[in-house]
Amino acid sequence: MLATHGPVLDLRPVENAPPEALTRIIGPDFDDLFGSTVFGHDLDGDGLEDILAAAALWRGSAGVGGLAQGGGDGPGNTRYNAGDTFVIYGSDNLRGRIIDLQAWLMPDGTPADERLTVVYGAEGADVMGEEIIVGDLNGDGLNDLIVGSLAAPSRNNARIDGGEAWVVYGREDLRGRMVDLAVPGAGVPIYASHPDSKGGDTMLVVDMDQDGIGDLLYGTPNADAVDQARYARPNAGVLVIIYGAAGGLPTTEGIIDLLEPPADLRLDYWLGADQYDMSAYGMAVGDIDGDGFEDIALNGMNGDGPGNGRTDAGEIYIVSGRHFRDHTQQVTAAPLPLIPPPQVTATTSASPTPLVNLSGIEVDLDLGRTLYNESCAGCHGLNGEGLHGIGVMLIGSEYLALPLPDVLAFVRQGRTADHPDSRMGRAMPASGGRPELSDAEMLSILSYMQTLDD
Repeated sequence: MLATHGPVLDLRPVENAPPEALTRIIGPDFDDLFGSTVFGHDLDGDGLEDILAAAALWRGSAGVGGLAQGGGDGPGNTRYNAGDTFVIYGSDNLRGRIIDLQAWLMPDGTPADERLTVVYGAEGADVMGEEIIVGDLNGDGLNDLIVGSLAAPSRNNARIDGGEAWVVYGREDLRGRMVDLAVPGAGVPIYASHPDSKGGDTMLVVDMDQDGIGDLLYGTPNADAVDQARYARPNAGVLVIIYGAAGGLPTTEGIIDLLEPPADLRLDYWLGADQYDMSAYGMAVGDIDGDGFEDIALNGMNGDGPGNGRTDAGEIYIVSGRHFRDHTQQVTAAPLPLIPPPQVTATTSASPTPLVNLSGIEVDLDLGRTLYNESCAGCHGLNGEGLHGIGVMLIGSEYLALPLPDVLAFVRQGRTADHPDSRMGRAMPASGGRPELSDAEMLSILSYMQTLDD
């Protein structure tokens, strides 16, 4: 019946040979899940498109035998689920052939054929290559390969599911080479700033500022956005734009940690509009309004529509490319753009005296949790675990063990960055930056904080 609408083409090979119209590429090893990511681009600049395909899966909805992750096992299968990315270079004699990647690799994982380049994830379980993108980030005219994994645990394996990406700079002799990201200098890692950010889950390269060098759009759809008033938006998502630079991206000892980015690395941050929007889970780029500038379309797939009254309706935001033309912003040590918090008065003391009368005030732990997630989680973490370089751990805090009137007085007054008891060297704004909150609302937050010890 199908044939009545047009020819029926069958991918099944006849006598182990595909028809002339097909090329068949076979993954090298059992359980590699080769082809879980496929990307096409002319990596070596010879005018022919190349196939970039990964053996790296981290996607519970993929339905591969119920697996949530899996992939290639590194050089010589010595690194379980590290993730392997293969570049099969285009040529005019591929049609009608079977390419068995097992035959194209030596036992140690080095390519045995110059028509292949392979990139191995740095550590087991990284499933590196779940995302693949290509572009020139250093302005040398050669395409660079960027591979990502939303599940990799970021710097020093200390940020579970933080996510990371690796930049492998293009070179004229890349054909036939093995790139092992575990070898220092083989690539430049870009580490997401916090756990569960899913950094590198979505990436694109485009010259946003039109300086002739590609820029990396680095999505972190699970990131907790912190706005300029320091209000947290859990899982709102953050799009980080990392501007390319002649000679290579600025690094700190060979790495880029978005928690403490290099001083001369140019960055922009676009924050998801509302909590749980998961912005930048998907992106596209193009000149949508015809003004000659590349625009960014990024999603907020869990966005709730007008007035947040349409649960999970989904939203797409189009960011005008004209915004980026005259980009001059330089980053600070903060992972998100923050304005200086209000300074407290000279009346601040190390041992506050109760300033409020708590008689008749009732606390609401549900309200406290909501307000905590909005106002405090961006500094202290969703579970009070603290965020490195930003906010102290609340679990086990001696301040939360004080009587509530004392804790409330302390929060109302705030503390300067240079206070002798400051552990982070950061100011704590008076009332946590929310002076409009009533004592009842503040006490609900503090009471909820105390439950984090449980």
